[in-house]
Amino acid sequence: MNIIIGNGKCPAKKEINFLKNIGYERIICADGGANYTFKNKIIPDYIIGDLDSINKEVYDYYQDRSKIIQIKRQNDTDIEKVIKFLISKKEKKAIILGGTGDRIDHTICNLSIICKYFSKIKLSLLHENNLLLPLRGEETFKSFKGELISLFGFEKRGRVTTKGLKYRLNNESLVFGINESLSNVSTANNFSINAEKGILFVVRNYEDMKKYDLIF
Repeated sequence: MNIIIGNGKCPAKKEINFLKNIGYERIICADGGANYTFKNKIIPDYIIGDLDSINKEVYDYYQDRSKIIQIKRQNDTDIEKVIKFLISKKEKKAIILGGTGDRIDHTICNLSIICKYFSKIKLSLLHENNLLLPLRGEETFKSFKGELISLFGFEKRGRVTTKGLKYRLNNESLVFGINESLSNVSTANNFSINAEKGILFVVRNYEDMKKYDLIF
């Protein structure tokens, strides 16, 4: 599994160590994400992008320590270039760090990218104390009683059914800008969601997931 580090707001180094300990063994920086790893004395496996955001000192340091791949194509963001690289290597799963930050347009773009490549690679996104997971189809999640779960859908044709949540949805539509399921509550040690004909964003508390050993 892979850790993608973008040029946005990244967590403390301890989170990188935690993710590596549970199986996220490869670190790929999207261009300026390497500035973060340099500051935190982390050696990424790859640095990929058009390389217009990486500091010269950082680039020079990593030249003989990491594999640096310059891709000048401007139709893709640097994070998207990393994702395409992982897909070409037949990788199946990655978590994005530094995919959010001061620029809301970058944040929205990265959420869009998660949807764009949903069928090719399973992506999640960590933002401060929140973990965002995309879902289509049916999945059962380990949980704990009282866990807060928020659900966001996008397509009118999509239908969502849940089990094990306090505010149950039964073949209902969640459409961005119309309705959502904010701060729903798990009632047991697991819950299930069936999202038909559309992608659903599931948002969970990252620290709670760590505490109850729910990170996957």
